[in-house]
Amino acid sequence: MNSLRQCRPLLGTYVEIHLAADEDDDCLLDRSLAAFEEISRIQRLMSFHDPESELSRINASAHLAEIPVSPDMRRVLSFAMALAEASGGAFDPTIAPALVRRGVLPDHGSCPENPADWRSIHLGDESVRFDQALRLDLGGIAKGYAVDLALAVIGDDVEATVNAGGDLAMTHWRGRDVEIRTPASDGRATLSVPMENRALATSAAYYLESEHVILHPGNLKPLERKDSASVFASSCMAADALTKVVLLLPDPAPVLRRFDAQGLVIDLEGTIVRL
Repeated sequence: MNSLRQCRPLLGTYVEIHLAADEDDDCLLDRSLAAFEEISRIQRLMSFHDPESELSRINASAHLAEIPVSPDMRRVLSFAMALAEASGGAFDPTIAPALVRRGVLPDHGSCPENPADWRSIHLGDESVRFDQALRLDLGGIAKGYAVDLALAVIGDDVEATVNAGGDLAMTHWRGRDVEIRTPASDGRATLSVPMENRALATSAAYYLESEHVILHPGNLKPLERKDSASVFASSCMAADALTKVVLLLPDPAPVLRRFDAQGLVIDLEGTIVRL
């Protein structure tokens, strides 16, 4: 069995792809390149940092008129809105203006001051419009979606792992263990846990030197928790978004069950609490 491992800077992090199969090196390389191109395509569509992305076009104009959306954008926005509703707004993709004001996201100009939330988004079959000026940030949820598409492009006939800075998905995940960084020792220590689904995402403040980048949608203040949240789900898009719900809700278990996901929290002592 041949194997191939490649790593590239994408999605604001490093994306690593590991493949193993009874194929020659050229075939594995072709699969890897196709996966990286799919990730790059989603980055071009959904980057908040790129003023020419589809997301930036929507942010600039959807409060003025209905804006056409790509099928990929509709899938991500549809899931984001479903999770916002299920979590009572704990997950809210309209948090971007607060992140811009804190310097976490770039200011492309004309960032709205008036508060808005996910209920101001109206998503149709092929278009989206806003009730008022707002800014969407799809950040982590788009990263998870890109990982899902990369794995789909590779195909389930290959043993494949795609890891994008805390967002991980595998084709042959059953019976596998995975290492999760712990909050202790600035995330250098790890714990081994069984892989419970196709995808895993972890959110934590391991390496932050100042404020947490996750804000409470209600008061727009940075999260003060120092523990980490990990979620296993059938898609990396769901796993990534649900980690924010785990960190923000006092009792995230009902939302996890609704999306058929499993969660765990690791505290500063390295203790695992399963949700």
